[in-house]
Amino acid sequence: MQQLRGNRFTAQLLRSQAPIQRNDWKNEHNKGRLTTAHSEMAGGKQAQLDHSVSQNQLKDLYETLKKIETLIQPSATLYEKTKTAFETLKTHLGVLSKTGLLNLPNNLTPGPKDRVADQGDTFDPQVAVAGNVVSRSARTPALEAIDNAARALVRLQTILPNQSQGMKEESYNEDFDGRVAELLDMIEKNLTSMEEGAEPKLNLNAWYQNAAGDKYVKKVPATWLDAAPADLGTAKQAYPANLAESEFEWTYDLKGYRKNGNEIETYDSTVTVMVNIPVEQWKHIYDRHTVRGFAGDVKAINTFWRDDPFTTVTQELLKPELELLIDRLSNLPDSPEEYVPLNAAARKLFFQGSMTQTKDENSDDVTVSIELDSIAPQDPALALALRPDQFPAPAPADADADAE
Repeated sequence: MQQLRGNRFTAQLLRSQAPIQRNDWKNEHNKGRLTTAHSEMAGGKQAQLDHSVSQNQLKDLYETLKKIETLIQPSATLYEKTKTAFETLKTHLGVLSKTGLLNLPNNLTPGPKDRVADQGDTFDPQVAVAGNVVSRSARTPALEAIDNAARALVRLQTILPNQSQGMKEESYNEDFDGRVAELLDMIEKNLTSMEEGAEPKLNLNAWYQNAAGDKYVKKVPATWLDAAPADLGTAKQAYPANLAESEFEWTYDLKGYRKNGNEIETYDSTVTVMVNIPVEQWKHIYDRHTVRGFAGDVKAINTFWRDDPFTTVTQELLKPELELLIDRLSNLPDSPEEYVPLNAAARKLFFQGSMTQTKDENSDDVTVSIELDSIAPQDPALALALRPDQFPAPAPADADADAE
């Protein structure tokens, strides 16, 4: 196994191995919601409250906000944009507290406690169920925007000036002031959107039980079929005649900040993304994630491409998905990760593979090389899905062969 390097990924790995649910963060209101959810579970099973923006993300955000609050306290601070945006956000929150952030009601969704897998320390979208269609809820874009802005703000924490530096012209960076204010405004604006509508309630239609019947699995966005299609697995290993290795490449620009003594420098970075999908991995996608090509490997979650994946997976589809994962899993442009395994969903797609990031020796530009092992659809416009119990039972062994 390749050695995993990079502070951000290592921290995420350690966090993902820690227990997600803790008993010390809930206020009385959310304790009541949890009690109600317990009573709605069948067979005496327990419930839990799931954060869409994770607990650790909110705790890191709180620490960053406290540091910003200290920066803008002096009346002579030059960080006026940051001060205005912070005071607006603080007024919205009422009281700036870690407990308050952890208890934002519409960021919490009741769900079964005994489950095959937790979302861990990554963003957990809320879902809506309408008949057989499971989709990201109307609230999820606002929650995701808060998650993205919080992550970007937390990354700036080590660069934030102290009170004294914040009052000195030679230490002031107007662009940095504007960026911090922009992120604070983004959080406040999307808090308003997130707070619209009723609090999420336990919806067991968004879950199903595993084959053993002892754990739950959350449905991913897809159209969930009533029964296995008649043509399931009827064209195993019948790959398209034009199937070939796929390569995609594009660039996008990022702005970074770094300390130089007491000054904050702004710099620009071009990120070049290079994606490779070998033929053998395309074959895996057909074997695992197409109805007619399904080779029989049933997992806890089983999604299938509605249309031919080789023609559906385009650079236009991949670009926003992979750029979101790059942002979640690394700290570009400041600290490129040498190696990051991919086993995560973005918005519409779930990826498995690996990512390496290389900084140019003579500039701040970064190259991100991505090797994809699998791409599964997780969007009702792209995906069909089946529960494990809907697959045909394996054919019995030949009786004559057993007798021999």
